[in-house]
Amino acid sequence: MLWQKGGLKTFPQTISVSITGIAGPDGATTEKPLGRVYISVAYSNTHQVKEFNFKGDRHQVRLQSCQAAIQLLINRLELIS
Repeated sequence: MLWQKGGLKTFPQTISVSITGIAGPDGATTEKPLGRVYISVAYSNTHQVKEFNFKGDRHQVRLQSCQAAIQLLINRLELIS
């Protein structure tokens, strides 16, 4: 998936975080339910993608997504330091 490393190619950086998903209130389907979020952390030649299923309204899903992305970033930084 190109979006996983797109940030590394677009900007002069060594680590990138990407979030995509369905926060609502529209856009949900049976295959992609409301709250389904994918978060990727790319570093050098490696990347990690995690799937999450958050509950709540649009604001809550977005907040939980940001918190999870920050935690994944922290975890990655701890591995490379």
